Amino acid sequence: MFSKILKWVWNKLSEEKHKRIMKFLENPIIAPIFRNFVSILRPNIVEVRGSKMYIDPKRNPAIALYEIGGYENAETELFESQINEGDVVIDIGANVGYYTLIATKLVGKNGKVYAFEPDPTNFSFLKRSVEINNYGNVICEQKAVSNENGKLKLFLHKFQTGAYTIVGGGNNYVEVETVKLDDYFENKNFKVDLIKMDIEGAEGLALEGIKKILDEDKDIKIFSEFVPKALEKSEINGENYLNMLTNSGFSIYEIIEGKDKNKPNLKLINPSQFREFIKETNSTNIFCIREDKNAA
Repeated sequence: MFSKILKWVWNKLSEEKHKRIMKFLENPIIAPIFRNFVSILRPNIVEVRGSKMYIDPKRNPAIALYEIGGYENAETELFESQINEGDVVIDIGANVGYYTLIATKLVGKNGKVYAFEPDPTNFSFLKRSVEINNYGNVICEQKAVSNENGKLKLFLHKFQTGAYTIVGGGNNYVEVETVKLDDYFENKNFKVDLIKMDIEGAEGLALEGIKKILDEDKDIKIFSEFVPKALEKSEINGENYLNMLTNSGFSIYEIIEGKDKNKPNLKLINPSQFREFIKETNSTNIFCIREDKNAA
């Protein structure tokens, strides 16, 4: 009964209010209490669009509440609409596998999903989820995607496991292997259809490392988190990142909530609007598509 009431209240709120609530719950005083509450309320396995997903409710409270109110509903709907049976999808920053599992279900046995997640604990949950679903069309790599191969520090956030980053700072970190995807896929004999990136400010570095893939695969689509303050910590800031996408032939759309929060609206962001867009944006998600294939 309590879960039903909570779900009803949650569904009455806008996506923006959802984000504000989750931000509030990251408060150092509130976070431990909330995580303990969620761990009691929710199980360690949730159902995600037909797949079972392992989580630790204390580490992933937003995803733990998925069955109550959903998770990135508009983004998920758009993501699903862009994937076809037989596609190849790359999930950069897979975390515990939310988008990986969705993509895997959609591409089917004739498709393939490559999931990259550097954090050891998140990666263990990702692997367990793939195994419990008996998915044989997923390749999971415990690596951080960047513009070069090597090793870097992955800085850990105390309360937010989705905020681990290779472009941050601090004393709490683990050393991880990095990979440049143009090298990883150097001998590929297939086209990449879709890339999803959520790597807390390192998106520009990852983009630098996929120039060859972008040149070869003209129909490729990109979903990316866009957090200007996080990108500022990288050598490629928000404006540079957007310009790189535009110079690669992409039109950039912000994914925004419509009247039906489960249905995405797309707002075109023109290059002349980049600086204002960055100034007004705290955190959002963008969808990038080549509408003129000859512009790539």
